[in-house]
Amino acid sequence: MLYRLATEFRVAPNLRRAALSEEGGYVEIDLEGSLDEVQRAIAWLHTTGLSIDAQQRSVTDGGNL
Repeated sequence: MLYRLATEFRVAPNLRRAALSEEGGYVEIDLEGSLDEVQRAIAWLHTTGLSIDAQQRSVTDGGNL
């Protein structure tokens, strides 16, 4: 999943934390990229059958501060 995000959607997935057990698990990632590409990547994630909870933390214009 992370490889596909990086190669098909021009986003950089950054793994923040993950946990796995016999009952299930979760992965928390940040997606860095243009707003359009991040939105496309999230839309694709919703088609995978995974439970997706997208939370916006920050959006920058990519310019210098």
